[in-house]
Amino acid sequence: MKEIEEMTKDELEAYALEKFNVDLNKRKSLESLVAQVNELEGNDTAMTVSDELVVLEPDYLRHPINNRVFPSTKFLLMRGDMIPCDKDGKTV
Repeated sequence: MKEIEEMTKDELEAYALEKFNVDLNKRKSLESLVAQVNELEGNDTAMTVSDELVVLEPDYLRHPINNRVFPSTKFLLMRGDMIPCDKDGKTV
Protein backbone atom coordinates (compact mmCIF):
# COMPACT_ATOMS: atom_id res chain seq x y z
CA MET A 1 0.00 0.00 0.00
CA LYS A 2 1.17 3.51 -0.82
CA GLU A 3 2.06 6.01 1.85
CA ILE A 4 -0.61 8.67 2.36
CA GLU A 5 1.76 11.38 1.12
CA GLU A 6 2.18 9.49 -2.20
CA MET A 7 -1.55 9.04 -2.93
CA THR A 8 -3.53 10.96 -5.54
CA LYS A 9 -6.74 12.81 -4.69
CA ASP A 10 -8.82 9.89 -5.98
CA GLU A 11 -6.83 7.40 -3.93
CA LEU A 12 -7.10 9.56 -0.80
CA GLU A 13 -10.84 9.88 -1.28
CA ALA A 14 -11.29 6.11 -1.71
CA TYR A 15 -9.01 5.35 1.27
CA ALA A 16 -10.81 7.78 3.61
CA LEU A 17 -14.22 6.49 2.53
CA GLU A 18 -13.25 2.85 2.99
CA LYS A 19 -11.29 3.14 6.23
CA PHE A 20 -13.06 6.01 8.07
CA ASN A 21 -16.39 6.35 6.21
CA VAL A 22 -15.47 9.98 5.49
CA ASP A 23 -16.14 11.52 2.07
CA LEU A 24 -13.36 13.99 1.25
CA ASN A 25 -13.93 17.13 -0.79
CA LYS A 26 -11.61 16.68 -3.78
CA ARG A 27 -11.93 20.39 -4.63
CA LYS A 28 -9.45 21.03 -1.82
CA SER A 29 -5.72 20.95 -2.49
CA LEU A 30 -3.80 17.68 -2.40
CA GLU A 31 -1.85 18.94 0.63
CA SER A 32 -5.09 19.70 2.46
CA LEU A 33 -6.48 16.24 1.72
CA VAL A 34 -3.24 14.58 2.88
CA ALA A 35 -3.41 16.59 6.12
CA GLN A 36 -7.06 15.61 6.62
CA VAL A 37 -6.33 11.89 6.13
CA ASN A 38 -3.29 12.14 8.42
CA GLU A 39 -5.53 13.67 11.05
CA LEU A 40 -8.01 10.83 10.63
CA GLU A 41 -5.13 8.37 11.00
CA GLY A 42 -3.95 10.10 14.15
CA ASN A 43 -0.64 10.98 12.51
CA ASP A 44 -1.20 14.70 12.75
CA THR A 45 1.69 16.32 14.57
CA ALA A 46 -0.22 19.56 15.08
CA MET A 47 -2.15 20.18 18.26
CA THR A 48 -5.68 18.83 18.05
CA VAL A 49 -8.78 19.42 20.12
CA SER A 50 -9.73 16.54 22.36
CA ASP A 51 -12.81 14.53 21.49
CA GLU A 52 -13.70 14.55 25.16
CA LEU A 53 -16.85 16.49 25.96
CA VAL A 54 -16.62 18.70 29.03
CA VAL A 55 -19.95 19.60 30.57
CA LEU A 56 -20.17 22.41 33.08
CA GLU A 57 -23.34 22.66 35.09
CA PRO A 58 -23.75 26.08 36.68
CA ASP A 59 -25.35 26.53 40.08
CA TYR A 60 -27.53 29.40 38.87
CA LEU A 61 -29.14 30.50 35.61
CA ARG A 62 -30.33 33.95 34.55
CA HIS A 63 -33.34 34.49 32.29
CA PRO A 64 -32.17 36.38 29.16
CA ILE A 65 -35.12 38.80 29.04
CA ASN A 66 -36.14 39.64 32.61
CA ASN A 67 -32.72 38.83 34.19
CA ARG A 68 -34.25 36.85 37.05
CA VAL A 69 -31.83 34.38 38.64
CA PHE A 70 -32.94 30.80 39.28
CA PRO A 71 -31.21 27.84 40.91
CA SER A 72 -30.09 25.51 38.16
CA THR A 73 -32.31 22.52 37.40
CA LYS A 74 -32.11 19.98 34.59
CA PHE A 75 -35.27 21.45 33.05
CA LEU A 76 -33.88 24.99 33.01
CA LEU A 77 -30.61 23.67 31.55
CA MET A 78 -32.57 22.02 28.74
CA ARG A 79 -34.11 25.36 27.71
CA GLY A 80 -30.89 26.50 26.08
CA ASP A 81 -31.63 30.21 26.37
CA MET A 82 -30.80 30.53 30.07
CA ILE A 83 -27.47 32.20 30.86
CA PRO A 84 -25.07 30.58 33.37
CA CYS A 85 -24.38 32.98 36.23
CA ASP A 86 -23.50 33.26 39.90
CA LYS A 87 -26.08 33.84 42.65
CA ASP A 88 -25.91 37.61 41.99
CA GLY A 89 -26.65 37.21 38.28
CA LYS A 90 -23.13 37.92 37.06
CA THR A 91 -22.24 35.81 34.02
CA VAL A 92 -19.72 33.06 34.72
